[in-house]
Amino acid sequence: MPSLDDIMAEIIGGGAKPVVVAGGRIKSEDYRVTIDKEVQAMELAEFARGYRQRFQVGQYITPKPNTGTKGAGLPHLVVEVNPNAEPVFLQDGNGSMRNGRRNEIRVATYVDDETITMFWVEAVDYEPWTGPTEV
Repeated sequence: MPSLDDIMAEIIGGGAKPVVVAGGRIKSEDYRVTIDKEVQAMELAEFARGYRQRFQVGQYITPKPNTGTKGAGLPHLVVEVNPNAEPVFLQDGNGSMRNGRRNEIRVATYVDDETITMFWVEAVDYEPWTGPTEV
């Protein structure tokens, strides 16, 4: 198995000096972040385990921090569940990350700490909310 130094040299091609950040991610001086292949495999396996995660109406959930969904760490209340949701295909969505999503849960949350809004989301992007992390 190659050393971390070998992996970093291969990723950045001997260019910018890399910096190892949390979770095995490697960040070079030009701010590109690359994830070690073994870390990618572990994260993908974890993702697959939670893919068909079921949430219940009334449960508090929050977006996972590594999904790109805004609001990670903030409470979202599940108000409706549709376990038979069909994939949504966008007309101009070829290549879009949102193309083919199964938006099976409807959540309510605050926007800008003042307005409550509701929207449909894919459960795989969420995890149970464990409450505030700061006191």
